[in-house]
Amino acid sequence: MKRTQMHIAIVALIIFCASLSQPLYSQIKLGGKLKEKAKAVKAKAGVKNPTSAQGSQVNPNALNRNKGFKVEELTLLSAPEVPRAEWYVVGGGGLSGKSSTIWKSTNGKSWEIAYDDQGYEEFYDVTEHKGVIFAAGGHRGIASSNGKDWTTVDLGKLRQTTSGPVGFEIKGVASGDGFFLICGTKSGIAYSPDPADPGKWQYLEFSGMVDGNKGMTHFYGANFIDGSFYVMGNFGGILELKRNGGKLEVVNKHQTSTEGTKTLSTVARHGDIMVASGHIGFSLLVISKDGGKTWNQVHDNKFTAKSIVWSEALQKFVAAGNYGQVRQSADGENWELVADGSMTPFIGLATNSKEGAFVAVGSNGSRYSPDGSNWDLEIFNYSKTVLGAIYIP
Repeated sequence: MKRTQMHIAIVALIIFCASLSQPLYSQIKLGGKLKEKAKAVKAKAGVKNPTSAQGSQVNPNALNRNKGFKVEELTLLSAPEVPRAEWYVVGGGGLSGKSSTIWKSTNGKSWEIAYDDQGYEEFYDVTEHKGVIFAAGGHRGIASSNGKDWTTVDLGKLRQTTSGPVGFEIKGVASGDGFFLICGTKSGIAYSPDPADPGKWQYLEFSGMVDGNKGMTHFYGANFIDGSFYVMGNFGGILELKRNGGKLEVVNKHQTSTEGTKTLSTVARHGDIMVASGHIGFSLLVISKDGGKTWNQVHDNKFTAKSIVWSEALQKFVAAGNYGQVRQSADGENWELVADGSMTPFIGLATNSKEGAFVAVGSNGSRYSPDGSNWDLEIFNYSKTVLGAIYIP
């Protein structure tokens, strides 16, 4: 009788522990059949250890900071990486006035609003990493792991100065290698392992000087490619950053122009060939054939691209930019015009790289292409400016 009561008490303890958010049963040493019972109870309860990829405990309430919207209890390191096959575009403003908006689509043609907030500056770009979608613009960001429930974070006071904390206007975002990165005006760069936790953002001090020349006082775009972050700015500036332990460090810096109006904002890579182009209205297209060690100007004419991507399906670079133009190139130097005059201008470009589909966005809406050459004549009009786009497989 006593042995039966003991077994009942132990099983009751196991069930109680399995119901807790912190799995105490993982700390109890059980042997033989009792260990198997513990595993069965744990599986039936559907409880998993809330640990990060590095094995440390994750705070399930780290994203629970937005009182105005429904909030999910997932963090960057615990968010499930599940197939999405979704397109996201971001922007705001437009005919509706000051606003920040996110739209999503499963086919790149028909769209629904995933987030809309009046009274805030428009989002400039969007990225996704480890199951977390992150968009930012102005002085704030927003994060979600399901595209429905969002958490906002104030990013307006990341830089500490002698006169107190100050911010910068966010113009670009990127993510990879466990970090989310933002960049913008006033030589502003910051990064975080959890974009929704304001306490984890680190400001990266950068003097704005490259090779002794004055420049790179503003950044206009960022990309993560093959283990490196690339941040682009005025004077044709390109910074390469890599992870070093728990920090990001600048490992290479280049200034490809002596003119402050010559601005880079996007970069793409295939093998050792890298192509970067610039801000709308200021033509600059540069190429590197040695993986970013040296850069040379391709041309300086009316064509410039705000967004460039590499398409695995096409085995080509695809660029979208001024005058609603879309161009393609296999080598980064010789570009073929495949679309012209549909919008003024294209600002963002996203691709389902393996299948070869594209979505280009701009001040008048978005257009879809199944192959990068044939673009739908119909423009999806959001009545707002659309600045950034991403496809999440």
